[in-house]
Amino acid sequence: MDFDIVEKDAICLAGMTSYGTVSGKEWNEDNFIGGLWKRFMEYWMKNIDTFEFKPINPDTMYEVTVWDEECLKVHSFSTFVGVMVESFDSVPFELETKMLPANKYAFLTLKGRDIVGWQSGFYNEDIPKSGHSVYTSKGYGYEIVAYEKDRFYGLGKEELEKSEIDVYVPLSL
Repeated sequence: MDFDIVEKDAICLAGMTSYGTVSGKEWNEDNFIGGLWKRFMEYWMKNIDTFEFKPINPDTMYEVTVWDEECLKVHSFSTFVGVMVESFDSVPFELETKMLPANKYAFLTLKGRDIVGWQSGFYNEDIPKSGHSVYTSKGYGYEIVAYEKDRFYGLGKEELEKSEIDVYVPLSL
């Protein structure tokens, strides 16, 4: 799978986190990640007009998966969903914050059925073949998926076929 290399400044996010096990290759709106998205979106839609902070782009939502070697073995991950913010000032206490470091990233856009199950080949084949390695800190790695309102339509078969997402995987410098 081809990818570009991009550099990004530090990223500030505000949102919610959950931890759970992912089984199978298919995305599922009823697994812990789907439940997290439902919880966050309900909160977001109910409160968006009352926030003192302003998201950088409210039409783009982010999902950050954090893992270590044990997580990979048992398929249990910490997942964060939220929006990008300029700073953590005025983020309500009920939301969590996440600061991702400035870094170099493997960037790719996935479309349609390629959105499902891309990780294994990408991490195990494509990145090593490129001569790069995935950035980790103290044994933890992460990946960022950006969902834009006008490009991602859902997980149903028809919605997925016309959807696109952007993926950022940090690379060692």
